[in-house]
Amino acid sequence: MRNFDQLDKPFDIAWHLLVQCQLCALLGQYEELLDNARKIVRFVSVMATRRVEAAASGGVAMPARI
Repeated sequence: MRNFDQLDKPFDIAWHLLVQCQLCALLGQYEELLDNARKIVRFVSVMATRRVEAAASGGVAMPARI
């Protein structure tokens, strides 16, 4: 898996991890599920920090996606 900073479309990684979480849950792979959930939380935190930094610097912040 590529690093978050190397992605062209940052929300693609979140979608990929979400699909992996669903597959892990179906297959009973709970440790991997927990690991992927941690990655999603870290990803969301990084993206939120970037939005705040862009707003503080007068740059254009990405719109919030829910």
